[in-house]
Amino acid sequence: SNAACRPPLKLSDASVVEARTTARAVAAATGAGIGMDDPTSGTQTVSDHAVALRIFLRSRCGSLRVAFDTLDGLDVGHLTNDGFTKGLKRLGFNGDAAKLFRQLDRSQTGIVSFRTFMEVVGGVQVAAEGGDGGGGGGG
Repeated sequence: SNAACRPPLKLSDASVVEARTTARAVAAATGAGIGMDDPTSGTQTVSDHAVALRIFLRSRCGSLRVAFDTLDGLDVGHLTNDGFTKGLKRLGFNGDAAKLFRQLDRSQTGIVSFRTFMEVVGGVQVAAEGGDGGGGGGG
């Protein structure tokens, strides 16, 4: 149906170590920091787990848009806990998917929009689709 993410690779231990090292280097370069043991990292708006998920999804799917579409298995335009956790498992993600979903589901509705997904996982602000009640900006 849509562009698919790559299935999990069977990685050797060396590959896993290399991937972790690369992920840490990328995080350090972007100022994100993956140090799970670092108590000061709790002050960041995006969790280390979200950063790790971003790196994982980009490596698997190429972009977070493709990743979102893949995790949105029912093609309804949002993620559910079930679809998210099963989708990540299919991609070979070994982290705590349910915990990640709870981080994404800030309003605790059981549904995560693309906008929220991009803000939390992508660390970027996404313009609202439709209005959030804001007025026009003539002038």
